[in-house]
Amino acid sequence: MLNKAISRFTDVTLEHVSDGPGGFQNVFVTFSSSGISIAERGKRLLEIEDFLIKNVSHNIRIWHVPIGDKNSLRKLRGVQL
Repeated sequence: MLNKAISRFTDVTLEHVSDGPGGFQNVFVTFSSSGISIAERGKRLLEIEDFLIKNVSHNIRIWHVPIGDKNSLRKLRGVQL
């Protein structure tokens, strides 16, 4: 059911689902387009989570898979986050 609901959103890919505390399901996704801004990504994640809560289960939380630091200048200076 979750896979079918996520497939409705063509701009995201379901990476994995894990059980979280309190009976929540953590749904991890990535976006197809890397050019999406942080603000747009946040809005889109909220829209998707709202749809899944209303149509699949109220115990779903959606997360973007963590993105590593892509700043080449910080890497050259040896800064680690």
